Formats: sequence, C-alpha cells, structure tokens
Amino acid sequence: MRSGRRRARREQDVTRRADRTQATDRGDVACRSAAARGRSGRGRGRMLALLATWLVLHPLASAAPGDSTSDSVARRRRQVLHERPPAAGDARRGDRVVGVAGAGKLPGAIETASGTIRAPQTKGAGEAGGDDGAPIYPAPPPPGTTPPPKISPDAATGAEGALHYRVVFDPSVAPFKRDLAFDHADETGALRMSGADVEAVALRSDRGRAGHELFWGHVTLQLAAGRRTPLPSVAPDSAILGWQADPPLPLTFHRDGAGNFSVALGGARAEATVELRYLMDAPSTYFAAPLGDGPVADGPPQRPLTPEIQAQIEALWPLLGVRRDQTPRANLEALTAWFRSFTPGAGPKPGPALLTETITQRKGICRHRSHGFVLVAWSLGLRAHYVMNDAHAFVEVWAPGGDGLGFWLRVDLGGGAESLELHGADDHTLHTPLFADSLPRPPAYMAQFGGQRLSDARPGAPSAGGPGSWAGAQQVIGADKFQKRQPDAAGQGGNADRSLGGNQGGRQGSGQGPQPDRAWLAERAATIAAPVRPPPSSASAEPAARDDGDRRAATVLTVDEAAPVAFVGEPLRVRGTLRALDGATDTKGRTLEVWLVDPKQPSASVRVGLVVTQGQGRFDGEIALPLDARLGVWDLVVRFPGDRSLQPAFSRDR
Repeated sequence: MRSGRRRARREQDVTRRADRTQATDRGDVACRSAAARGRSGRGRGRMLALLATWLVLHPLASAAPGDSTSDSVARRRRQVLHERPPAAGDARRGDRVVGVAGAGKLPGAIETASGTIRAPQTKGAGEAGGDDGAPIYPAPPPPGTTPPPKISPDAATGAEGALHYRVVFDPSVAPFKRDLAFDHADETGALRMSGADVEAVALRSDRGRAGHELFWGHVTLQLAAGRRTPLPSVAPDSAILGWQADPPLPLTFHRDGAGNFSVALGGARAEATVELRYLMDAPSTYFAAPLGDGPVADGPPQRPLTPEIQAQIEALWPLLGVRRDQTPRANLEALTAWFRSFTPGAGPKPGPALLTETITQRKGICRHRSHGFVLVAWSLGLRAHYVMNDAHAFVEVWAPGGDGLGFWLRVDLGGGAESLELHGADDHTLHTPLFADSLPRPPAYMAQFGGQRLSDARPGAPSAGGPGSWAGAQQVIGADKFQKRQPDAAGQGGNADRSLGGNQGGRQGSGQGPQPDRAWLAERAATIAAPVRPPPSSASAEPAARDDGDRRAATVLTVDEAAPVAFVGEPLRVRGTLRALDGATDTKGRTLEVWLVDPKQPSASVRVGLVVTQGQGRFDGEIALPLDARLGVWDLVVRFPGDRSLQPAFSRDR
C-alpha cells in the first residue's frame, strides 16, 4: 500500500511539472513585427515566435479547398490536441516512435536527436567478449545457494588494466548502462541491494513522452522459472514502450525501488534463452540538467545508515565541505568536487579505517569514488544509488530542479584504467546529453580527458571526451566504430526514411555528427552586439573576403523567405541562397544547418534541421518544428559550417 501511495505521489508530481505554467492564448505571445525587426534586428536572422498552442502527436490540420479563413481556423482548433506549454528552461527533446510498439512487437524506427534509428536486427547470442552477438545476461542462481551481491570497501586503489564494455543501447550511453543499482549500506559500510518495492512494469502505449529520449536495447537473456534475470536500463525511471523476444515466449518485466529492471519467464517452461530487443525511454534531465537552489521535498525514500557508519561519515563533513543545513545543490556540488578529485594510486592499507581513509586520502578508481559518494550522500539525507556495469561504476542522485521538484541525475566521478574496449559499437550512435555537465570538474577529473586517445580513430569519429570520462581510461578502443549519421541527398537528417515516416526536416539531423558545433554561437553573439556602422559608400554591401590566411572562398548566406510566426508541429519553409564571393566556386550540394537561436541565451540554442543547396546555391526546404520546442521568440538562423573549398557563414537578412 505504501509503495502504491508513493507511486501515486510521483505521478502527481509529474502532473504538477506539466501544469506549472498557465496555457497562453495565441494573441498573448510577444512577437517582433517585421517593421520592428527591420529597425532593431538587421543582420540578426529572422525572428521566429513559437506560439503557445502546441501539439501532442498530431500536426495542425491544413485548410481544405474552399474553406473560408474563419472556418479553417475553427476546424483546426477542434482537431488539435492541446497541452500546456512547458516553463522556460525546461529540458525537452521530442524523440518519438515511428510505427507501433507493444508486447511482442517493435516499431520500425525511432526519431531521435541523432536522427532516425532503425530497430535492431536479431543476430543471436555472442560469445563473451565478442562483437558479433547480443550481450548475454545470465539467470541469477537459485535463492539460498549464493549470498546476494554487495560492494565492500577494498584497498585496490591503483589503476586497472583493460576494461571491456558491451554495448546494449542505441543511441549508446557507453559507458553508463545500468546493470545493477545499490541503494543502502549494511553495518560494515558494504553496499547492498534491498530489492524492495518490486513491481510489474506495464508497457507504455504512447509514441514518446515529452522531455524523454528513446533507446533501443538488445540483449540475450538466460531465463529460469521463478527467478528474475537482470535487464540493463538507461535510467531508474525509464519506461518500456515495446519488446520482441526470439523465440517468442511470454515474459514479464519488473523493477525494484532502486530502478533495477528484470525479466521473468512465463508459461510452463523451466528455462529458456531468448534474444530480447526492447524500446526504452529516459528523461533528458537524467544525463545532465541545470540545478535548482531550493529543497527537494519529493522523491523516493532513503534507508538511513546504521548509527556506527553514520557517525564515521558525519565526522568527515567539515573536511568535505558539506553540512545538513546547506541546500541540496551546495552539498551535491561539494561532494562532486571532492570525489572527482580522486586519483588512482597507493591508498590506505586494509583495516577498520579503510573506508574513511580512502575518502580522506582521495585515492581510488570509479568504485571507490562512487562508494564514498553515496555513503556521504546518505548521511546527509540525500537519495542516491551506486550503479555499476561490466566496466564502470557511477552514481545517480535525486537532485533539486528549478521548479522545486526533484529528478534523478547521473553523475560520473571518473575512474582509472589503462584501456576501455567497447564491444558491439558498430552501426550504433553515441548519445549526447542535451545539457552540458553543470557540476564541478576539478583538475584531477579534467586530466582524464586530456590523456585519452581513440584507437584507429577516423575523421569525424566522436571525441574521446564525449560521454563523461570514459571510466578514466587512457585509451578507448572501439569508439571510432560509432556511426556518424549523414543527411541524404534530399536533405533529410539522420538517415530519415520516408517509408518509415521519417522527418524530412532533418530534426537535429547530423551533418556534423551527434554533437553539433556550438562555438560559432559565441562569435555570432559578439558580431551582432558590435556597434552598428554606416554602410560603405559603394553600391555593394557585400562583406569583404577575410585576409586571415584562409584560402577558401568567402561566402555569404541569406534567408529570402521564412515566416515570422510558426506553430510547433507544423512545417516551416526556409528559402535562401548560399553564394561564394569569388563568383567562381560552385555552392551546389552544400549541407546547411537550420537553428533556433535564443537571443538572450545563445548557449541554449538548438539545431532543428538540415537543408541542401541546389543550383546556384539556392535552397528551399521545409523544417518540421519539433513538438517539444520551447515557446517564445527565437532567431531563425541558417548556418553553413564550411568545407574544403568554402568558408563558413551564417544567415543575414536581405
């Protein structure tokens, strides 16, 4: 009953989060007029106002031939599902299912920020350590035959040798898949899994939750009647939208209070091995998000430490800079700064003080950092999990949001190893969080990024420093196999497929890989903030080619047509020209990025699609604005990132 009430409260919190702003009528939204834009926004790109009526699942219906304007508007308003707009600053991505998902069935593809990703294909169980099969997860031993898993303090604080990580998800969250999560400590300080509040996981029937991202999972499970086999997950509050087993057998899915997922075998069979493909979501905020300064009143319960362990850890508070009367954010930042400052090497010797001396000496790799972190967090009353997989250990904490509600936040603390080898990364996409890591990153933690190198990296491969510290490994083997998704000839981002309902606007499609270049935003902000100078006396106002040693042809990019007002979920037509100032270099076939740039906070800008230039550098395309776009006034900017023969440029008003 208590578990049911807690789940009900969490569902109410989700409703509160969605309802925390008032619905806004279309006429109430501030929008710069064309005249005002001409006076104050010259050279800044066209302003786009996303109105406060935003859509769920369905785009606005088009007017039928012969409709009057008023009849068309009335029909559109009757047919559209409405939802209150999110508050400013909400972290939202609009991943969605392309097709039908459910028990025993999978959709054809998912649309993500990295592009359209097709469902994984069956390939059979692979040998341990191999790249040719789905990773194997064995059934647990019969109850009572072996002790339950635990994480005990240890003195092996030096760097490890070779680590091996088996990729399960696409987009891949390597090296952060969740295999096991520990949620409390015993009287010795060892970490345990309570296994409490186990509940059946019902499949979600929607096509994607706002603010959540989608991930394909692919594993081989060894199942036994009466036992639950662990299932890798992305986040503790993930949902399962669909699954398919080969051979097709009845399965049930479960989750405990620490977010450990598991699968049980139904029917009369005593045991079976199945290849399971499943679709799972996770909140965008789980990977990184801005923090609030207030208390966190909601959230799951946390079992307290034993009095002896509490006293030992509490004695370390002054050294670590944490206090019970500080805000959760202040304590979280202090803890992150401390445990990210660990370095591998000789630490304390085994003994009664091993646990506390490991913390005070700041020696150890990922498991030592994460162990100490959760113990101190629990001593402060913060809710946290110690999470581990086959190569890495990290933590997740119930963090304060800006709206007064908490959320699970993944925190990487670093590690230490000679190498990390990724198995099964072929044809997968590497996930990139929506927000940058906002927690302290001391020099010892940042040093792990500088020393990393990719094995056999090819041009365009993801950076070794992308997803956290890569477990502190000095060499990352296999990361170069992650797929770089390219737009097709029609300008569709992320290999979008029309037969699957792919988005022709290329939503956040990836001509530049999973993580778009954002350095140009600061340059643009500085450019438009400069004092306005009178135009040159000559008839031509074209910018002069730069004499900075760059021998590529300078370019100018203009947007000739873009609506000043657009509705999310509807296509936005963008038309313009990319020209080379030398008058000779052909600009046909160049991929251009379409961005919504926040005038007040350029770093919060988002790339919403791609277009490709045709003859004489002209482009004319439609970008489908994502349903989760934040409502407000934006700069619509088209950007050319440059290539071997042409210099980069971003759009200017004509």
